[in-house]
Amino acid sequence: MTAEELNARRKRLYDHARWEGRLTVFLWLAALVWTVGYCWLRGYDHDADALLVRWGWAVPNAEVFPLRLGMPNWIFWGVFAPWVMATLLTATLSFFLPDDPLRE
Repeated sequence: MTAEELNARRKRLYDHARWEGRLTVFLWLAALVWTVGYCWLRGYDHDADALLVRWGWAVPNAEVFPLRLGMPNWIFWGVFAPWVMATLLTATLSFFLPDDPLRE
């Protein structure tokens, strides 16, 4: 293998690893923003005249009931559902992302 071929192979491996890293960081940030945002809007008390409450994004009183799978709704949709989605997405990506040969 010539030096040019080796450098091209290393660049291809680096670019692929960088793409996977960016995808991972993006998905992690999306889950973080959803979890923190949803739990803040639905799990904490807000003033009834607050702008987010008037728009319907937040609730004036934190919900304890109704329960979903034994958890308050805001825990189910804010923590449990993103965790399950991240796990399913990780499993799916681990099977469908191509492997790079590290040795030849």
